[in-house]
Amino acid sequence: MRIAAKLFLIGLIMSASVLVGFAEGTGAATTHLYLDIHRNMHGLTAEGLATAHANDLKVEGKYGVKFQKYWYDAKTGTVFCLAEAPSAEAMQKVHREANGIFADETIQVSEGH
Repeated sequence: MRIAAKLFLIGLIMSASVLVGFAEGTGAATTHLYLDIHRNMHGLTAEGLATAHANDLKVEGKYGVKFQKYWYDAKTGTVFCLAEAPSAEAMQKVHREANGIFADETIQVSEGH
């Protein structure tokens, strides 16, 4: 068998194992809770933020992210986004693709009781 064909088959097997692991809940697609902070978003309105959030929701599945909630402080121009994601980078990719923005900081957090 040619090398290219072997590599293709290996790729298929690896993709299938990730999908099976995700479906079976074995941790192949483990997610964590992240809070990101966007600073200096002055002039942002509630409507503009709602639109940006809706754009994130349209793209989030592509990166395995699930945005939970957001908050903002119009006076300081600060926005906080809470999401379940496989990594901080995945969360950033959603923001970048959906709205062309980046968070200034992303923190992995745990829910308190």
